[in-house]
Amino acid sequence: MAWIDNLFRRMADMGASDLHMTSEHVPKLRVSGDITDMPGIPLLSKEQMRQILLEICPERNQAQFDETGDTDFAYALPGVARFRCNYFNDRFGPGAVFRRIPDTILTADQLGLPPAVMKLTEYKKGLVLVTGPTGSGNLRPWRRWWITSMPAAPSTSSPLKIRLSSSIRRSAA
Repeated sequence: MAWIDNLFRRMADMGASDLHMTSEHVPKLRVSGDITDMPGIPLLSKEQMRQILLEICPERNQAQFDETGDTDFAYALPGVARFRCNYFNDRFGPGAVFRRIPDTILTADQLGLPPAVMKLTEYKKGLVLVTGPTGSGNLRPWRRWWITSMPAAPSTSSPLKIRLSSSIRRSAA
């Protein structure tokens, strides 16, 4: 078992959406939108960080990380969750951010969404934007509906990010 698997288990137990790791710093968790130090974990040196990160990194991603200083991949810890992994180099040395992707997708009822929100899924025309803070789970019920209702339709696993020009922002205000 990789050393970082223990951090991933604690992350899931604490309900954290993200784990932030930077050399020469204590690992940090994002829980309910707030970033806090991970309790009981010491500061990690550059050498320790590199060793920890490369332990779960696929070989082709290790080569990319060594060449460019950046790589992305997915890592699964059975019975806990899957993780979206981003490795980078910054002024402190190697680091990473891990996003927890839960094994189960909650239903609209489990999330406590009102019927008016679910009514939006019935529209046949137009564009419905679902937004919210990072890690808030705002897309989970939509993904479940999309997967069960429209299996032949294209989908994306990452949210779209659109930057509006200042003129559009002014006219919308």
